[in-house]
Amino acid sequence: MKKQSLLRWGMIVAVMLTLIGVLLWRLYDLTILQGDHYRQLAQTRRTKEIQIAAPRGNIYDRNGILLAGTRSSYAVQGFKDDLMQLKNRERNDVLARLLRYVERDGADYSEEDFPISLNQIVYSSEAEYLKEKETPDSKVQRLLIEHNLLDDWLQMVYRTALDRDFCVSPAARALNAMSLKGSALPIKADPAQNFRLQWVPGKEYDALLKSKAITKDSNALSYLTQRVKDNENLLDHVLNHPAARKLAYDLLAQKKLTGNLRLAESNYTYVEKYRRNKAAFHQAFPEITLTSSAKNDFVTIIKKIALDRFLTSLEVAEDNHFQIPAEGLLNRLASKGVKTNLKYTIAADARRVTIEFVNPKGTKGTALDQLKKLGEENHLLDEIITQDTYKFLAEKAMFAEGCYPGISLKNWQYSLEKDQSDFLEKNSLKDKSADEAFRHLLETYEIEPNMDPVLQQGIMLLTNRVGRPGNYAFWPVNICYELSEDTVAKIEENISNATGIMVSKQPIRYYPFGESAAHILGYIGKIATDAEVQTYVKEKKYLPNEFIGKTGVEQSFESTLHGISGKETVLVDSFGNRTEVVDRQEPKAGNNIYLTVDMNLQLESEKSLKKSILAIRHGLPYVTKWGTNKTYHSPTANSAASVSVDPNNGSLLAMASYPMFDPNLFVTGISNSDWEMYQLPTRTDTNAPRPLLNLATQSAVQPGSTFKTVTSLAALKKGLNPNKRIYDYGFVKIGDRQFNNLYYTLTGGSNGMINMYDAIGKSNNYYFYILGLGRIPATGESMGVQVTVDDLEKTAIELGLNRVSGLEIKQPSEAPNSIPSLKAKMNLAKTLLSNYLKGNLKRYAKEESQKEPAVVAQDIATILKWSERGENYPRTQLIADLEKLGYYAERPLDGARSGLADILKYTYFNQTNWTVADSMNALIGQGQNAYTPISMCTVASIFANGGTDYDFTLIKEIRSADNKTVLYNQTPRGRKVPGNPLYFQQVREGMLRSAQDSHLQFNGLNFPLGSKTGTATRSGVDPRTGGEYASYAWDICFAPYDHPTIATTVFMPDGDTSLNIVPIARDIVASYLKVPASQDETPSLYEGLKTYEPSRRLSSESGNASDSSDSSAMRKPEAEPIGE
Repeated sequence: MKKQSLLRWGMIVAVMLTLIGVLLWRLYDLTILQGDHYRQLAQTRRTKEIQIAAPRGNIYDRNGILLAGTRSSYAVQGFKDDLMQLKNRERNDVLARLLRYVERDGADYSEEDFPISLNQIVYSSEAEYLKEKETPDSKVQRLLIEHNLLDDWLQMVYRTALDRDFCVSPAARALNAMSLKGSALPIKADPAQNFRLQWVPGKEYDALLKSKAITKDSNALSYLTQRVKDNENLLDHVLNHPAARKLAYDLLAQKKLTGNLRLAESNYTYVEKYRRNKAAFHQAFPEITLTSSAKNDFVTIIKKIALDRFLTSLEVAEDNHFQIPAEGLLNRLASKGVKTNLKYTIAADARRVTIEFVNPKGTKGTALDQLKKLGEENHLLDEIITQDTYKFLAEKAMFAEGCYPGISLKNWQYSLEKDQSDFLEKNSLKDKSADEAFRHLLETYEIEPNMDPVLQQGIMLLTNRVGRPGNYAFWPVNICYELSEDTVAKIEENISNATGIMVSKQPIRYYPFGESAAHILGYIGKIATDAEVQTYVKEKKYLPNEFIGKTGVEQSFESTLHGISGKETVLVDSFGNRTEVVDRQEPKAGNNIYLTVDMNLQLESEKSLKKSILAIRHGLPYVTKWGTNKTYHSPTANSAASVSVDPNNGSLLAMASYPMFDPNLFVTGISNSDWEMYQLPTRTDTNAPRPLLNLATQSAVQPGSTFKTVTSLAALKKGLNPNKRIYDYGFVKIGDRQFNNLYYTLTGGSNGMINMYDAIGKSNNYYFYILGLGRIPATGESMGVQVTVDDLEKTAIELGLNRVSGLEIKQPSEAPNSIPSLKAKMNLAKTLLSNYLKGNLKRYAKEESQKEPAVVAQDIATILKWSERGENYPRTQLIADLEKLGYYAERPLDGARSGLADILKYTYFNQTNWTVADSMNALIGQGQNAYTPISMCTVASIFANGGTDYDFTLIKEIRSADNKTVLYNQTPRGRKVPGNPLYFQQVREGMLRSAQDSHLQFNGLNFPLGSKTGTATRSGVDPRTGGEYASYAWDICFAPYDHPTIATTVFMPDGDTSLNIVPIARDIVASYLKVPASQDETPSLYEGLKTYEPSRRLSSESGNASDSSDSSAMRKPEAEPIGE
């Protein structure tokens, strides 16, 4: 037994030894005999998955004209997982090589500002920033242009003895930027020939010759210089590079033109930006200096531009209590024993308050001016503006005026100040100079100290970009675009993919028409916000570095335009080089969208808006191929909008808003300089035009007399006889207020006997006042109907003015309209009263009443019911009723100035009333009316087609990527507006009369049309002129009259009179209906003129900005009546 056991163990040992021997032999064979073979095999069998972004679908107009497409561009990509795992010195070497290559093509890799700027051009002292009217960079640009130095500068090349292979060419950067933004020139800056410029033969070159932009003898440098000179933003972009700045400064120094400019080799970026921002604000607000605090600056800005809006604002807080700055200021004045004779009243639109005198007899000026004066004299304005309860309302008022100073209300600090302090704290740089900080960062990044500083900064920039926290390690970061094949070859030959740097072809969006239709198309941008990451990356599985639609059609139809990303699985060797494609899934392009927009009409609309602004602003005649029209000088005109639709189905034909923006600037991520170009003017000029704002959908203001079409329809529905004639007495008097017809105001005359058709045609205010009164005050004769605010509200809602247009643009959303509403005013007043009573009523209870919570709640309901009587509730009765209910009616609470009865009567009950004055203004499109141009185009469309309210649409159809399959076809969506079809025809007849009355402006047309003009006043003082704001100018029209195929609205914020903009409507209609030209255009008439110049504050020595020596410049023609 023992023997057998030993035998078994011996066999087991023998087997084990044999197996071990076999394993050892196999190991020897694999590692020694065939080791080289298997190592090589392993190195060539590594796989890498490369994501391929899909091209976006194309966008076309109704006729198949391409509006947005996709092209391919060589791009450098950085992979965080590979690049950041390299040792610092190895990574620095890789990035230095990359920068030397991409600079040959002038490619832009500086997506964001670095906290330390190199070769920053600054003023010699801080005092100079306040004296100068321009930034140092702007001054450099001006000097280069004025002294004809652009040629010399563009030919220069930055190259230092520290690194002869690192060179920067301003010309190459300009060419790359133009190519990237969709305006490629057939010019090459050849690095092999010291970046000498030469023409590149081909289609683009031939196209320039054909258009006569150049001749065969034209010099490439001269042509590029002119393009840079004509594009201030392009010049700014090129100068944004530290090497290009140094070249510019050296050139100016050589010409002895630097003056008070100097070159700072190292400078804190945030500090310099802060200095420039403060200096810019100083130009608009002299009280703001480089040393004034953020809090004081905030107060200064509010007082100068937003105080009226702030003191008339109101807001509902989270606890459902209302915050009303005017109430707070009145209470503070009362607590100081100041007798104000003032009260506030909730306006009829329930969105603001109006300040009124309690007893208006013997008062001077407005009640609002009196409140401001008392607040300032008693040193309370600053307190109210900065008080926690109201400061965000003040900020909101400031934003509404278009001013964004970048002040945090939480800690009263400029955001740039915080950025600087955060940077210093993060890098332990407190009390260090910019030069010391830069050297400290070089040590942190382990960058060779003897490198060219610009190259050193570039390495830090790229390290930060690719290694930024939040970047997905395995997704590429696109570093730069538009590389030449020669540069691509050098990168692929000399930089291994294993380092995390790779070149690939990437789809880039482009917009062939540049700015045209920008507000329709929108723009794209990177996935940036947390919400976007959640929606697109996590839920929809987008690639993290993809671009998405941010506004317009691009945003609304993101899921339609976005394709399906592809991927490629490749084998790579140990050096990161691809050896074999294992698998490839091709990306699928997005679907194509065909819009209802007519691009030819869109271009004509934009051209007409710009030309009209130039003519009106500079007091010149408006000259087009359809006629010549006199303009009425409005020096502040700088923006306008138009909307045109097919009234038979709601299809959008054109929508223009001037000024426009170029969506090409966003296709690879908008640069800081480009973004600043669109934002900066509004920071110091609240009336500066805003290119990113779509006036057609985002500006809701009083529509003036265009609203008389709505009033007329409301009257007809109540039984008005449109043929009933009344005498125009010129004015009506309501209490101590007089409401005039403009013709009476200007001449003291009358339009004589008029009916509804005449009143619409001549825009006679008196007639519409009488509709609101229901009788003629001079004779007591009844009109047979009375149009109330409820009638206006009902009719406006039936016309769709209480909702959006239906246009498929989600971002930016349409501004809400404001319809006069007694109910809205009543409800808001009752809400205010309810909140007050819940907090205070029990404190007025008589001791013997023993009020329990349930009883108090019941009493509140009773008082709310009383409030519906408004100012008709007598004070004496209110006192008696409160006493009977068990409350002290006249005993004030501690610290209060009034008892419960007076608070209820004057602060709340009187707020619920809609006054006759409110009605007078509402009837003629003033007062609480506020509508967007696209909403007023709805009105024009409904009257054009005889009573159908169509949802507007801009989608004609959606097709597959190959355009072979129609995936969606738009069908009209409309509803009949309640009312007899005859009523709409009768209003149309009035609009025909209006067009005939404006026949001089509608000259050049060979058919009749319907139109209604409008001019609406804007209250307040225009800081640009020191006088009143120029009026809003409107026109709504449709054509041809008998069978309309186009309805159009034109709007100009500072148009002054509707007569200025009727010719724009004429040109839009004429273009669409292909009316033959009656004369030649004269584009040279407007050459060199600008639609906007930064405003300068008026001093006592300066002349009136409204004055004009041009004989064609006039003010306030007699053809367009306006309201009070």
